[in-house]
Amino acid sequence: MAAEPEPAVEDIPQNVCSGAEGKSSLRMMASAYYLPKENSDNNPLGQGAHFICDEQQTFGLADGVRGPDSGVYAGNFIQSAVGLVQEKPKGGVNPKQVIQEAFLQNKGVEGSITATIITLEDDSLRALNMGDSGFRIIRDGKIVHESTTRLRGFKRPIRRRNPTGTLPPPAQEIAFNVKPGDVVVAATVGLFDNVPAEDIELMIMTSFLDEDTPPDLAAERLAKMARSVSSDRKNSVNGGGYGYVKIRGDKYDNVTVIVAYLYEPDASPMEIEESDITS
Repeated sequence: MAAEPEPAVEDIPQNVCSGAEGKSSLRMMASAYYLPKENSDNNPLGQGAHFICDEQQTFGLADGVRGPDSGVYAGNFIQSAVGLVQEKPKGGVNPKQVIQEAFLQNKGVEGSITATIITLEDDSLRALNMGDSGFRIIRDGKIVHESTTRLRGFKRPIRRRNPTGTLPPPAQEIAFNVKPGDVVVAATVGLFDNVPAEDIELMIMTSFLDEDTPPDLAAERLAKMARSVSSDRKNSVNGGGYGYVKIRGDKYDNVTVIVAYLYEPDASPMEIEESDITS
């Protein structure tokens, strides 16, 4: 039987928010691309969810971990995060607070997730990362910073479930100074378990050869690359890195990729409409 086609990206609901805009010497333009793990009547949109709040210069993603309702839980978490972010002006978003309060709003709901939320505050990225979702910062074609994967073992992410009000110790808070031209790649494990760092660097470099290229092209290319190699049994990315040298790194999974480009507001090389950025 032929496999059912994956939903087109425009069929996947994305959360886009607006609000009061503050001033900063830098801005980031972000776009997302999502490929669900499953395409069935029971779980047509997979287990991933994400949002981009352009005015608050904040974005985030969540990946459901196991269980038939993990995708619903991830979606509820992201909806809560969007509401919390919308209440803040640009530069006023605290990723740790957003994650804490979003979990509290879903307290008692069955499910568990890994999550990453990133915001731009002046010339610094502030992020909170939990589990095996994460991000990379690329400068001049090379990764200059990457979040730490929080695992209990290979393919066993530390995740948040039925919160009591505080984040677990494995949650990682990060602040990193950024420059114009930096590119942020945030993604679920579906990307990082399948695509090595050098291929991510190369894809970003080739995607931004044309200075007028928006980040949606890079996000789409990375997501589709991850999906194409996820069933390759010869592919091994992260297995040895965790001491599991006999386990291959290929992993068919949900793939969410958010790519953000940092630029100076008065010198943006990408003249596109805001609706194109977040649709």
